[in-house]
Amino acid sequence: MNTAMNTILASGTSPPWLPRDVSEGRRFAWWAEVMFLLWALGWFIIAIVELTLYIVNGRAGELAMGLFGMIAMVICFMAAIFLKKTVVDAIDQGRFHDAKNDTMVWVIIGFFAFGIP
Repeated sequence: MNTAMNTILASGTSPPWLPRDVSEGRRFAWWAEVMFLLWALGWFIIAIVELTLYIVNGRAGELAMGLFGMIAMVICFMAAIFLKKTVVDAIDQGRFHDAKNDTMVWVIIGFFAFGIP
């Protein structure tokens, strides 16, 4: 079953042929993807609230926070999509070395998306 949501969010279950350690790593990658999507939703809500407050009050700080929220939302959403394509799909296809290298990249991007703001 291939749905539109399946192209964005990976399946929560791992293939039965994966070793136990790899299956656990895939589960962590799946949770990272879920967290990217939840943070994208959170940034979307923050951006809408801040832009609405800017319209009502006209303060430049609210406009800046609203625009920052929109940019952070796009970064988190794109990170979730590319995390699935580069890490989870690579694990499902047995390309463990590629998945390991791409995981390092997503750890750095996740630090900027979650920690710095």
